[in-house]
Amino acid sequence: MIGDVGNEPGTHLIPENFERIFGEDYRTYVAEFEDFIRTNDREAVMGILPRS
Repeated sequence: MIGDVGNEPGTHLIPENFERIFGEDYRTYVAEFEDFIRTNDREAVMGILPRS
């Protein structure tokens, strides 16, 4: 799905594709992520990262 977001000749631009695929403007997701980073403790933030 993420691969569908990029620009291709004759298709929507990245912001338009993002909204079409995810249902909201990318700025909304950025704001929510920044809020998550600011308001959660280190354990919660690190919990979204893959463990290897």
